[in-house]
Amino acid sequence: MFTIAFLTGAAERAAKSFAQALLAVVSVTGLTFGDIDWRVSLSAAGLTALASVLTSIVNPTFTAGTDQGIGIEQIGDTGTEIEAEVTEPDPVEVAPADDVPAKHPA
Repeated sequence: MFTIAFLTGAAERAAKSFAQALLAVVSVTGLTFGDIDWRVSLSAAGLTALASVLTSIVNPTFTAGTDQGIGIEQIGDTGTEIEAEVTEPDPVEVAPADDVPAKHPA
């Protein structure tokens, strides 16, 4: 779980969460640089970063970038597991309509 990829991903996510929370709290609490309550702002941003790290620990494969998406396990006729991956359907092309009604002048 604590691979380089995981630690890098968790640190990046925590830093982004910290910066976003700090920006949000600072923009709400003070109109000028001197009005900002830095202790409260940094504390809120730190708690957000901690929540991000805990979220990363709960789902380490996604954080490390090794999550391969959603897989569906099926049991075949022989009793062995068959791995099937969910894919997006092919897009359907729609031809433009030639019978679009004209706009009436007002």
